[in-house]
Amino acid sequence: MPNIDITLPQTTREVRARLAERLTDEFARTTGFEREILGISFREYSPGTAAEGGKLIEDVSSGGPVHVQISCPRVTRAKKRAAVEALTAVFKEVAGWPSPPVFHISEHPYDNVGVGGRLLSDAFPELKEIPFYFPTDDPA
Repeated sequence: MPNIDITLPQTTREVRARLAERLTDEFARTTGFEREILGISFREYSPGTAAEGGKLIEDVSSGGPVHVQISCPRVTRAKKRAAVEALTAVFKEVAGWPSPPVFHISEHPYDNVGVGGRLLSDAFPELKEIPFYFPTDDPA
């Protein structure tokens, strides 16, 4: 149910496989979601097919901008912070690119997630008890 969409420079299958494994491990560890329900999709750009600062990126051999869109049920600020920190470290460790990824986190209440033709809040009534809003003064 949580999903991570990654836009990154063209890379090898080996790097994508290592990223998928490590990102799944760290996302599950930091957020508490089961690793089995996390989906990851990769969108790669090749030279001349993406731009930064108004200029086409002509060389992706040493990396380029990486954008990560995370869609998931709401988690605390502390978990988001831990996830972004851990996932950034995975990109650095696995890909070695100099630019850190940019993360965009979209959170959804269980009423706004459908799986198998049903809203999750209908399929699993206990999810209705999980609050969508957390205190905004979370210091962590």
